[in-house]
Amino acid sequence: MSIPKSELGGQAWERLWALMNGEGGGYNVRYQPRLLIRDSTGPAG
Repeated sequence: MSIPKSELGGQAWERLWALMNGEGGGYNVRYQPRLLIRDSTGPAG
C-alpha cells in the first residue's frame, strides 16, 4: 500500500502551524491508499 507522504506531511505542517498561531486545528482529511504491484506482490501461499 502507498499513501501520498509529501501531501500528508504538508497537511500536518499546515495544521501544526495553525495550532501554534492560535488558530483552529482544521478539518478531517482522508487519503485513499493505493495498491502498488511490485515484485514482492504475489499470490498467497
